[in-house]
Amino acid sequence: MKIQHAPYFLVAVAIIIIARPTPTLAAQTSTGTVETPSQVVADVSIRQARIETLIGNTMTVDFSLTNGGSAQPDVRYGLEIIQADKNGNELSVDEDISAEVLSLSQGQTLQRSITYTPPGFFSGTYQVWVVSQTSSGLPLSTGLAGVATFTPTIQSNYADILLPTCYLTVSDDSQHVHYTPQQGVDILPSETLNATCQVESYFTSTQSLYPSFETHYRTQYGAIVPTNPVPTQEASFTKGETKTVTFALPNAQTSQAYDVKMVLVDVSGHTVSNPEYFHYVLHGNSATIQTASLDKDQYARGDIAHISVGITPSADSFSGSRLGSSASTTLSLSASLVNGFGSSCAAPITQEVSPSQFESVSLQMPITATCMNPSLSVSLKDSSGNILDQRTFSVKTNVARSPWSMIMETLWITLGILILMLALFFFVKRLYGRPPQVGRVQ
Repeated sequence: MKIQHAPYFLVAVAIIIIARPTPTLAAQTSTGTVETPSQVVADVSIRQARIETLIGNTMTVDFSLTNGGSAQPDVRYGLEIIQADKNGNELSVDEDISAEVLSLSQGQTLQRSITYTPPGFFSGTYQVWVVSQTSSGLPLSTGLAGVATFTPTIQSNYADILLPTCYLTVSDDSQHVHYTPQQGVDILPSETLNATCQVESYFTSTQSLYPSFETHYRTQYGAIVPTNPVPTQEASFTKGETKTVTFALPNAQTSQAYDVKMVLVDVSGHTVSNPEYFHYVLHGNSATIQTASLDKDQYARGDIAHISVGITPSADSFSGSRLGSSASTTLSLSASLVNGFGSSCAAPITQEVSPSQFESVSLQMPITATCMNPSLSVSLKDSSGNILDQRTFSVKTNVARSPWSMIMETLWITLGILILMLALFFFVKRLYGRPPQVGRVQ
């Protein structure tokens, strides 16, 4: 490159460096909050939910998730499909839950989309709701996306579980009390919960059907958990038959609340019915870490991390429990904080708590090292040291606001200024020629 072109080239480079765009995040004020009588636990809202497309029976639902509060990890989302029965009662007939688990920084908004296709025998008008919960089932927000009309794509060879007819009973209960599917009846580990429903067959010939169960921790948004095996159960239907069937639900292995999804399958294991959902509690001492939030998504050495942890006592501690509460009076809550590389950011802390209902516990952790992409591990133990629940909440640092990004931005600007000064030197040298030598006789 010739020297006379250098000033222009350097000026162009400097302008590009100084004018580099800094990433930003759209911030909105959220109106959806989860509150207890005296505290806000989370401030996540669903906005602009809408059915973007409906081609045949396949729909695309668009929406945004906005966090108006502290950094909020463990945000899940999905669709709930609602239909009114002939008596006008609204029933949840299907759910489609995304496997994605989000971490939202303060003020952050994320756009999301879900594509949903109903079972081929769905017919009529349905409400489509967008739902957001934590993995422990703490509701965060809901939003109505719209109403959709589905046309059946199959006319035969399926079974319809008549949802309004379903109820639960407990084995060996002499009173044969009926519990609604979502009532959350509590049972002993030694007891069996039986689900009874009317099922209408649309098969063209005699068909044997089998129940298939999927048990989730607390709600359908929780992890799938192992269960104790149950014997193979079968129900035989003749052509067009409607009959009442009863199936034993498999028990989970640890005291807690659970959600069971039941469908009917054929001999090949193919799902041939709509789902029904049952909620129950396995009696015994338990506790739940519902959620946790951090006041920042990054910390510098010397900061104080202000952390909020939402907890609830034993799952059988509710009004109307048939077996009574088994909650411990005092629990031990422990917390530790590491960065994205697994290095400790603060000394672990332990605090005693005595929740009688939902309680938000405030923790303060002095930061001992720079903490990017912080990860909070929390556990609850009873007085005997038994772990009742343990969770890890990971928060992604917003790169646009991190100290490292601000340092790098400053360095870039400084480099741009230095290049501009160098360009000015070349320009002056070219304009006036070689400057005179001071102190030398010409």
